[in-house]
Amino acid sequence: MTHGSSWGSPRRWRGPGTPLRKAFGLFVKLPLTVGLGAAIRMRRTIRAATRRTVNSLATKTYFSRGAVLWGDAGPVYYLLRPAQGTAPALAPDREDPDFLHREIAGRLARTEVVFDLCVQRFVDERRTSVEDASVEWKPEIAPVVPVARLTVPRQDVDEAAARAAAERVDALAPLGAASVIAAHGKAAFGYAEGAFGAGCVLGGLVALRIRPSRPLFGGGLAMFLFPLMPLAAALVPALPLLMLGYGVSGIGWAFWGVQWATAVQTQIPQDRLGRVAAYEVAGSILAVPLGQTLSGPAGTAFGVRPPLLVAAVVGLGCAAALIAVAPIRRLRLSPGAGVTGRFQGQPERRGAAEECS
Repeated sequence: MTHGSSWGSPRRWRGPGTPLRKAFGLFVKLPLTVGLGAAIRMRRTIRAATRRTVNSLATKTYFSRGAVLWGDAGPVYYLLRPAQGTAPALAPDREDPDFLHREIAGRLARTEVVFDLCVQRFVDERRTSVEDASVEWKPEIAPVVPVARLTVPRQDVDEAAARAAAERVDALAPLGAASVIAAHGKAAFGYAEGAFGAGCVLGGLVALRIRPSRPLFGGGLAMFLFPLMPLAAALVPALPLLMLGYGVSGIGWAFWGVQWATAVQTQIPQDRLGRVAAYEVAGSILAVPLGQTLSGPAGTAFGVRPPLLVAAVVGLGCAAALIAVAPIRRLRLSPGAGVTGRFQGQPERRGAAEECS
């Protein structure tokens, strides 16, 4: 706060950190940006997520990210839910950073852990939408049907053999984690990942404020910041610099993500949007386990640092390739894109697609 300002000064209440400014952004700017219905849904989702507490991995229900085609039966949602009779978790010690491990270890030492694999079947596009992931498949509309059972047998997860198996799994951990943990410890990697998350939030807020007339070009420029994460993981500087590298990388990643999502949402016809988004997400997700699978052999063959440096160089190359493609550089928002959601040169859509644009 500026020392010369007063509580009654208009400049004081326009400050970015004031409750008034936050309320204005949440209840005015957000609905104007994404629409009233979407803003209400986003606030409801955030409130629900922040109120949840996880006391045990054995008592939670796990859902598929979206609908999956289940052979000739059509689209379904998968979920794993605790089997009937699963004992509730005791109140955990929140001061213990490993309380989830201790809880599941103690539970498995006493008994097996059982989940029911269930599906919810598609009913119709309005009530169980495949294209619109924001539509909740309610159990009273799409009943939850058990189809199989997953049993984790009783065992001692802290015995030598189990720890050796865990170490083999840890060997497949991302190289960035291995590098940071080796240099600064597990807590430092947590701080670095937290800085990346904070950077992503900041990047999203910047994207709300700055809207490039050429979104993919602007997002491509922001992607030049992303390689700072593998570079910081390779060089493992002092913790503040490490967190800075991760945080700035998150800013670039989130800003690009908003610009890409804007292009997809406004450029793709509404009736094909779900499929196109699914292909894009599938391609992005499949690259993650592939990279993690290759990271182990690469780290064994070359050490941890060289592959991370290569990743930083490849990231810079990908960013350069983005802005080198002429259609990406030239794609512009039309003057009314903030309202109509159409790009310059895109033909006007009619009917329901136009109403949703």
